[in-house]
Amino acid sequence: MMPKRKFLVRLFMLIIIGSIGCAVYLNSSQYLFKKAYQKEQEGDFKGAIEYLSKIIRKEQNNLPALMRRGANKSKAGDFQEAIDDYMWALEIDSDNVMAHYTIGLNYWKLDSLKLAEEYLSKAIELIPPFLVLEDGTPSDPFYVYESEIKYERAFLYYEQYNYKLALQDFLFCLKTNYRSGEAAFYIGNIYGIYGMSDEECFYYKKALNLNFEEARTYIQEHCNN
Repeated sequence: MMPKRKFLVRLFMLIIIGSIGCAVYLNSSQYLFKKAYQKEQEGDFKGAIEYLSKIIRKEQNNLPALMRRGANKSKAGDFQEAIDDYMWALEIDSDNVMAHYTIGLNYWKLDSLKLAEEYLSKAIELIPPFLVLEDGTPSDPFYVYESEIKYERAFLYYEQYNYKLALQDFLFCLKTNYRSGEAAFYIGNIYGIYGMSDEECFYYKKALNLNFEEARTYIQEHCNN
């Protein structure tokens, strides 16, 4: 039988080791990411930012943490600070498509439309070949589909009355079946602006066939049959 004193010494050492291990885990990136995710699910973006900032203070080049913190800053309405994090991410990976894309979206929120267009277009240029893992997900965790970026850029062009370029991007979305009902509807709008009523009605009807119900009213107002 172990003497009582030795038993107490071992017990004390186990407690110390366990406490150290617990402290290390509570300060680990894995734990901090988990807590940040919980805060995101609760809609507490500021809380998520605090946990992600702890990771970044320890690991300044932690790209996933920077990208996540940028996303949370954007959701919290801190668009310029979000851009700063994504710019930092580009210092680590200058070809990061998602960083360019989200910088563009945040500049749009700040009404810096030319910069928004520049970064959205750059994101499209940088899209790598699509490679997938066994489960069908993209091999690049920061991959963004071309149709998703062009969908956003189409509205950016549309807001600036650049209907020709908006039309090209909406047609691409329709072709790739990305939010195709809405794309068809706006294609119809653009043809209506150009006074091309046959094409306008064709795409309104196509939008309705693609379950974009808003097109129904436009068909009644603008189309004879």
